[in-house]
Amino acid sequence: MQEHPSMLILIAVSSHERQMGVGGLALVLKGSKSKRVLERGLHDSKVFGALLYHPVDVIENFIKQLIAQKYLRIVDVGQEYAIPVLELADAGKEALEDQRDIPLQPVRTPPILNESARITLQAFQKLRSVAAVAELRGLAENTVWDHLLIAVRLGLIASTDVVEPQKIKLILETNARLKPKGLKELKQSLPEDIGYDEIRCVLSDKP
Repeated sequence: MQEHPSMLILIAVSSHERQMGVGGLALVLKGSKSKRVLERGLHDSKVFGALLYHPVDVIENFIKQLIAQKYLRIVDVGQEYAIPVLELADAGKEALEDQRDIPLQPVRTPPILNESARITLQAFQKLRSVAAVAELRGLAENTVWDHLLIAVRLGLIASTDVVEPQKIKLILETNARLKPKGLKELKQSLPEDIGYDEIRCVLSDKP
């Protein structure tokens, strides 16, 4: 999919109207393979991974901007207790019908090491393996990477604790030489065995 983020989000809400809230939709658009997504079969959605190249917090903030601009709205469903879910507002339906892109700002949410991320970090400091921590905690590997990225951004660990030195060197040299506009362009210029999570980790490290 090559659509603007706003259009992809509107398509996603239209396809899953009143089925998920901001956090759940962000995970689907990110392409998360978390238990929350897999158990509900959302990994089969046509918009799964449509915003793969954006961090989850940026996707959540995209969605919140569309809510603030009244293209989306939150409604409560559920009989025993209210569950906030997303639906298209009239302006969102019109924008979707007209295929009209809506300008959105890629805003980052300040990182917070919550309890789950703290446990992940402690496990990683002992095991030194993303796969091993994922298996131990019953998490998807990309969730473990998300937790470690927060720890790197907070300066609790360094990218050298997570990524191989030769990969770090290549990522930094390629980034300095190309000055890419985004992660996708940088990734395409690197060897296939260097993943997006490794790139984010290196570029997020404190100087």
